[in-house]
Amino acid sequence: QKDREAKLRAEYEEARAGEQGRAASMEESRRQLESYQTKKAMYVARRDELSKKIREIGSLPSDAFEKYRGKSVKELHKLLKEVLDQQVGFNKVNQKALDQYINFTEQLEDLTKRQAEIEAGNKKIQELITTLDQKKDEAIERTFKQVSRNFREVFKELVPDGEGHLVMVKAKKSKDGAGGGDDDGHHGGGDFGGRGGGRGGGRRERA
Repeated sequence: QKDREAKLRAEYEEARAGEQGRAASMEESRRQLESYQTKKAMYVARRDELSKKIREIGSLPSDAFEKYRGKSVKELHKLLKEVLDQQVGFNKVNQKALDQYINFTEQLEDLTKRQAEIEAGNKKIQELITTLDQKKDEAIERTFKQVSRNFREVFKELVPDGEGHLVMVKAKKSKDGAGGGDDDGHHGGGDFGGRGGGRGGGRRERA
């Protein structure tokens, strides 16, 4: 019985030691994870800082990274120092000139496109105005012919021995643009004549 109890106690102690070891291992893993997360946050912040500096520098050549990929850190520092020394003479140069040029070029293309759209719209408006003017003239002429025909019939009834005609005349506009008649310079005139006895016989009079 004592041997059995001793064996069980030994197994218990072994299991507890194993559990403590696993707990210690988990704690160590947790500390490592926190350390990795802290380093990750630092690297992300550093990456964002470097990305911001790259944007401030402006557009980079397409081979900017491939050209220096195989060089050591020492060689890169040496090249960087040479570039910084050369950059001193260009302090007053606008380093964002290329980006500004690209931006202005895009704006110019956009404005040119809008100008073409406006000109196309203006052309359509002018065509519409011309069409409406033509239809208006046709409507005026058609209406005048109808009125002239009715006028002849009525005049014939009033003056059986006479004739009456309406004539459309386009008035000439003055220098200031004013003219008689309607907006297009149209106005109507009457041409009346009589035949038969009396003093008016055989003579046409204009009113």
